[in-house]
Amino acid sequence: MRVKTYEIEVVRTATVRVTLPETMATDETIKSWERGLWKLDNREADIATYAARMAVEFPDSDHDGIGHLITSAWEKPDYGKQEHQIVAVVLDEESEETINTTSEWMDSATVNADAGGRT
Repeated sequence: MRVKTYEIEVVRTATVRVTLPETMATDETIKSWERGLWKLDNREADIATYAARMAVEFPDSDHDGIGHLITSAWEKPDYGKQEHQIVAVVLDEESEETINTTSEWMDSATVNADAGGRT
């Protein structure tokens, strides 16, 4: 089988609306976060930034420090059940792709996977 390898740069830009419950801004929550995860320079703003990134990269998933992240505008948090529930909805997303390199067609048996398709 002959194959061709492309190296493509993808740049994503997204606007995310993050809604944090007040419980995420308490000194107790911030101290707990910093003990278990990492230091927060801007307290809950750093948590919101992290939630925004996770909403773009890994939507509808569970994440360290924030648990299950709601990323759907139709799903509403149940603060009685989960007081620290964070909502992060992607409002707009764009991507731009640029092909950096293209290989020639070559036999797949000669392609070195570790070299990214370059022999």
